[in-house]
Amino acid sequence: MRGSRPPKDSIFVLAVVLVLGGTALLFLTTGAMPGPSRLWPLGVAAAGSAMLYLGATRSLASAWLFTGTAFILSAILLIVRGFLEWPLSWYWPLFMVVLGLSSLVPGWRRYRRLRAAYLVPALSFVVLGFFFALFSFDVIRFSFRRFFSEWWPVFLITAGLVLLTLHLLNRARFARSSERPGT
Repeated sequence: MRGSRPPKDSIFVLAVVLVLGGTALLFLTTGAMPGPSRLWPLGVAAAGSAMLYLGATRSLASAWLFTGTAFILSAILLIVRGFLEWPLSWYWPLFMVVLGLSSLVPGWRRYRRLRAAYLVPALSFVVLGFFFALFSFDVIRFSFRRFFSEWWPVFLITAGLVLLTLHLLNRARFARSSERPGT
Protein backbone atom coordinates (compact mmCIF):
# COMPACT_ATOMS: atom_id res chain seq x y z
CA MET A 1 0.00 0.00 0.00
CA ARG A 2 1.47 3.29 -1.09
CA GLY A 3 2.15 5.89 1.57
CA SER A 4 1.34 3.61 4.52
CA ARG A 5 3.48 4.04 7.62
CA PRO A 6 3.88 1.94 10.71
CA PRO A 7 1.88 3.10 13.74
CA LYS A 8 3.54 5.76 15.86
CA ASP A 9 5.30 4.72 19.05
CA SER A 10 3.36 7.41 20.90
CA ILE A 11 0.18 5.31 20.54
CA PHE A 12 1.92 2.41 22.27
CA VAL A 13 3.19 4.67 25.05
CA LEU A 14 -0.27 6.13 25.58
CA ALA A 15 -1.80 2.65 25.67
CA VAL A 16 0.68 1.46 28.33
CA VAL A 17 0.19 4.62 30.40
CA LEU A 18 -3.59 4.23 30.25
CA VAL A 19 -3.56 0.53 31.16
CA LEU A 20 -1.04 0.83 34.01
CA GLY A 21 -2.38 4.15 35.28
CA GLY A 22 -5.94 2.85 35.18
CA THR A 23 -4.87 -0.31 37.01
CA ALA A 24 -3.15 1.71 39.72
CA LEU A 25 -6.15 3.98 40.15
CA LEU A 26 -8.52 1.01 40.23
CA PHE A 27 -6.46 -0.64 42.98
CA LEU A 28 -6.56 2.60 44.97
CA THR A 29 -10.22 3.53 44.44
CA THR A 30 -11.49 0.04 45.28
CA GLY A 31 -9.21 -0.26 48.29
CA ALA A 32 -7.78 -3.49 46.90
CA MET A 33 -4.24 -2.21 47.46
CA PRO A 34 -3.82 -0.18 50.64
CA GLY A 35 -1.76 2.87 49.75
CA PRO A 36 0.23 3.79 46.69
CA SER A 37 3.50 2.45 48.14
CA ARG A 38 2.56 -1.08 47.05
CA LEU A 39 2.04 -0.06 43.44
CA TRP A 40 5.75 0.14 42.53
CA PRO A 41 5.58 -3.13 40.53
CA LEU A 42 3.57 -1.22 37.93
CA GLY A 43 6.76 0.75 37.19
CA VAL A 44 8.53 -2.57 36.59
CA ALA A 45 5.69 -3.54 34.25
CA ALA A 46 6.06 -0.23 32.38
CA ALA A 47 9.80 -0.80 31.89
CA GLY A 48 9.13 -4.37 30.79
CA SER A 49 6.48 -3.21 28.32
CA ALA A 50 8.94 -0.77 26.78
CA MET A 51 11.65 -3.44 26.47
CA LEU A 52 9.23 -5.97 25.03
CA TYR A 53 7.92 -3.44 22.52
CA LEU A 54 11.40 -2.40 21.43
CA GLY A 55 12.52 -6.01 21.14
CA ALA A 56 9.46 -6.92 19.06
CA THR A 57 9.32 -3.86 16.78
CA ARG A 58 13.01 -3.20 16.24
CA SER A 59 15.64 -5.66 15.21
CA LEU A 60 17.07 -5.75 18.71
CA ALA A 61 18.62 -8.73 20.42
CA SER A 62 16.43 -11.40 21.94
CA ALA A 63 17.70 -10.24 25.33
CA TRP A 64 15.22 -7.35 25.04
CA LEU A 65 12.33 -9.79 24.59
CA PHE A 66 13.54 -11.99 27.45
CA THR A 67 14.10 -9.06 29.83
CA GLY A 68 10.83 -7.34 28.93
CA THR A 69 8.84 -10.53 29.46
CA ALA A 70 10.67 -11.23 32.73
CA PHE A 71 9.91 -7.70 33.99
CA ILE A 72 6.21 -7.96 33.12
CA LEU A 73 5.77 -11.42 34.64
CA SER A 74 7.75 -10.38 37.73
CA ALA A 75 5.53 -7.32 38.13
CA ILE A 76 2.43 -9.53 37.98
CA LEU A 77 3.96 -11.84 40.60
CA LEU A 78 4.84 -8.88 42.83
CA ILE A 79 1.33 -7.44 42.54
CA VAL A 80 -0.21 -10.80 43.48
CA ARG A 81 2.26 -11.02 46.35
CA GLY A 82 1.12 -7.56 47.47
CA PHE A 83 -2.47 -8.78 47.69
CA LEU A 84 -1.57 -11.98 49.51
CA GLU A 85 1.20 -10.43 51.65
CA TRP A 86 3.58 -13.34 51.22
CA PRO A 87 7.09 -13.04 52.67
CA LEU A 88 9.96 -13.33 50.18
CA SER A 89 10.97 -16.67 51.73
CA TRP A 90 7.76 -18.14 50.30
CA TYR A 91 7.54 -16.83 46.78
CA TRP A 92 11.18 -16.60 45.61
CA PRO A 93 10.97 -19.92 43.67
CA LEU A 94 8.23 -18.45 41.51
CA PHE A 95 10.83 -16.09 40.01
CA MET A 96 12.49 -19.21 38.58
CA VAL A 97 9.18 -20.00 36.87
CA VAL A 98 9.10 -16.41 35.54
CA LEU A 99 12.61 -16.79 34.08
CA GLY A 100 11.69 -20.11 32.48
CA LEU A 101 8.56 -18.71 30.85
CA SER A 102 10.41 -15.57 29.76
CA SER A 103 13.03 -17.60 27.93
CA LEU A 104 10.36 -19.06 25.64
CA VAL A 105 9.47 -15.70 24.08
CA PRO A 106 12.74 -15.02 22.20
CA GLY A 107 12.79 -18.55 20.80
CA TRP A 108 9.19 -18.31 19.68
CA ARG A 109 9.80 -14.97 17.97
CA ARG A 110 12.91 -16.18 16.22
CA TYR A 111 11.71 -19.62 15.02
CA ARG A 112 7.89 -19.29 15.19
CA ARG A 113 7.78 -22.59 17.06
CA LEU A 114 9.17 -24.14 20.21
CA ARG A 115 12.72 -25.43 19.80
CA ALA A 116 14.61 -27.65 22.19
CA ALA A 117 17.37 -25.05 22.64
CA TYR A 118 14.81 -22.76 24.31
CA LEU A 119 12.28 -25.29 25.59
CA VAL A 120 14.60 -27.52 27.66
CA PRO A 121 16.13 -24.72 29.77
CA ALA A 122 12.71 -23.07 30.11
CA LEU A 123 11.05 -26.24 31.33
CA SER A 124 13.98 -26.90 33.65
CA PHE A 125 13.52 -23.51 35.32
CA VAL A 126 9.74 -23.93 35.52
CA VAL A 127 9.95 -27.43 37.01
CA LEU A 128 12.67 -26.43 39.48
CA GLY A 129 10.72 -23.31 40.46
CA PHE A 130 7.57 -25.29 41.17
CA PHE A 131 9.61 -27.97 42.94
CA PHE A 132 11.25 -25.45 45.29
CA ALA A 133 7.87 -23.73 45.77
CA LEU A 134 6.53 -26.99 47.21
CA PHE A 135 9.01 -26.57 50.06
CA SER A 136 8.55 -22.80 50.36
CA PHE A 137 4.76 -23.04 50.67
CA ASP A 138 5.03 -26.04 53.05
CA VAL A 139 3.24 -28.42 50.69
CA ILE A 140 6.09 -30.81 51.44
CA ARG A 141 6.41 -30.58 55.20
CA PHE A 142 9.97 -31.78 55.73
CA SER A 143 13.24 -30.04 54.89
CA PHE A 144 14.76 -29.96 51.45
CA ARG A 145 17.95 -31.48 52.90
CA ARG A 146 16.04 -34.50 54.21
CA PHE A 147 14.11 -34.83 50.96
CA PHE A 148 17.29 -34.73 48.89
CA SER A 149 19.15 -37.22 51.12
CA GLU A 150 16.35 -39.79 50.67
CA TRP A 151 15.17 -39.12 47.13
CA TRP A 152 18.38 -38.24 45.21
CA PRO A 153 18.21 -41.47 43.13
CA VAL A 154 15.11 -40.03 41.42
CA PHE A 155 17.45 -37.61 39.63
CA LEU A 156 19.36 -40.57 38.15
CA ILE A 157 16.11 -42.21 37.08
CA THR A 158 14.88 -38.97 35.51
CA ALA A 159 18.17 -38.44 33.66
CA GLY A 160 17.98 -42.00 32.32
CA LEU A 161 14.38 -41.53 31.17
CA VAL A 162 15.25 -38.27 29.42
CA LEU A 163 18.18 -39.90 27.61
CA LEU A 164 16.03 -42.88 26.65
CA THR A 165 13.32 -40.58 25.26
CA LEU A 166 15.89 -38.57 23.27
CA HIS A 167 17.40 -41.79 21.91
CA LEU A 168 14.00 -43.09 20.78
CA LEU A 169 13.08 -39.76 19.20
CA ASN A 170 16.37 -39.63 17.30
CA ARG A 171 15.89 -43.22 16.07
CA ALA A 172 12.38 -42.39 14.85
CA ARG A 173 13.63 -39.23 13.11
CA PHE A 174 16.46 -41.19 11.46
CA ALA A 175 14.01 -43.89 10.30
CA ARG A 176 11.67 -41.27 8.77
CA SER A 177 14.52 -39.50 6.97
CA SER A 178 15.93 -42.77 5.54
CA GLU A 179 12.49 -43.77 4.19
CA ARG A 180 12.19 -40.63 2.05
CA PRO A 181 12.85 -41.15 -1.64
CA GLY A 182 15.97 -39.50 -2.97
CA THR A 183 17.78 -39.55 0.38
